[in-house]
Amino acid sequence: MQVATIRARTDGFGAHFQHYMWAAYYAEEHKMQFLMPEIIKIEHNYGDKENWIQELTDFMSLNKLFDIFNPTRHRYATILTQNCFCNFVESDIDKFLESNTMCKIRNKFFNDNDYLLDKYFIRKPDTKNAINIAIHVRRNNNNDTRLVDPDTTRFDIFKTEIDKLLLEIPADRNIRLHIISQASFAEIREAFFCYLRPGENGRKVTIALHQNDEVQGPFLAMATSDYLITSPSSFSYTAALLNKGTIIYYPFWHNPSKKWRVINVPKQNLLGYNC
Repeated sequence: MQVATIRARTDGFGAHFQHYMWAAYYAEEHKMQFLMPEIIKIEHNYGDKENWIQELTDFMSLNKLFDIFNPTRHRYATILTQNCFCNFVESDIDKFLESNTMCKIRNKFFNDNDYLLDKYFIRKPDTKNAINIAIHVRRNNNNDTRLVDPDTTRFDIFKTEIDKLLLEIPADRNIRLHIISQASFAEIREAFFCYLRPGENGRKVTIALHQNDEVQGPFLAMATSDYLITSPSSFSYTAALLNKGTIIYYPFWHNPSKKWRVINVPKQNLLGYNC
């Protein structure tokens, strides 16, 4: 069987995970064996963690599904180009999401990382019956090479979507809002703490903050939520690909599933777009 791999990414976790999933799907749909590239850099290591790359590589769990590319042993491997596999996947996102490849990736990821739901307080005994809504509010940071107009990720855009969900979800169901953002605590408090409810009318609303200078906790909160409101970002877009709940999609360069709800805002085309 012909083997195939891709060049390893050097940007953020979301782009890494997304591209390896897409390339694996392309390879297997074309009867090729996919090989994981050796990852040498993942951005946003703000704490200079020594085992950052290995921890996030293991978190993806793809290295447990696919052999690692070795240039000596696999010198005849096909190196897939980004345009090749990106265009193939985006031509039918829903076919990718329901594929055997994605099914095994999704199952492996959630099975391997189930224990982290307790570690990062995503699964809590006192909120186990609550409806979980994850909201990713993207902000610029020192690692990004793309420029984002802060006006495109104003808090009110996301609050409008939250308000719709609070009207849609039965009033007797408790709500847990997971806020994922690099915005300051003061900004988040001013924008979202107005949703805190003590339990009147049978509903209690609580808030969990996941400032995304970490990866595992915020990503799992998004990937496992009942509702996920994304930003124009590979980080939340990739979580949406894994999530089997309801996705409220902020349109940017990647095509959404036909099952996703699309936020009524102009599509974002960030500078430095690279698939």
